[in-house]
Amino acid sequence: MQQRENRKVGVFRVDLDEDGIPEIIIQHDEGGTGGRYYSIYKKHKDEYEEIGWFCGNNVRLLKPVNHWLMIEAWTRGGGTDSSRMLMKYERGKYRCVRLDEFRTSEDKGKEFVKTTIPKEGEE
Repeated sequence: MQQRENRKVGVFRVDLDEDGIPEIIIQHDEGGTGGRYYSIYKKHKDEYEEIGWFCGNNVRLLKPVNHWLMIEAWTRGGGTDSSRMLMKYERGKYRCVRLDEFRTSEDKGKEFVKTTIPKEGEE
C-alpha cells in the first residue's frame, strides 16, 4: 500500500452571510506565485456544498452586499504583475465581479493597467 504524504490545510469558520451559521473556507497547501487556493463551503442541511473558490496571497473580507461579505484577493504572477480580484455572492455562488491588473517597474513603481468585468460564465 502506498503511503500518502501529509498535507497542511487551513480551515476558517466565517459567517459570510450574517445568518449565525459559519461558512467554511479551506486554504489548500497548493498554489504558486499567485498564492494559495481557497474553497468556500456553505452548510446545507447536514452537508456542505462548495459555493466558490479563489486564489490569492493577501485576502480581505469587505463590507457585505445583500447580507454576504465580499472577498478581495490579491495575486502575483511573475514577480512584477499583480491582480486584485473582487468576489461577490451572486446566484448561489461567489463569483469574480471585477479584476484589476497592475504592473510594477523600477522606474514607475506600481501602475494600474486595466479593469475587467467578467461576463457570466467567465468568472
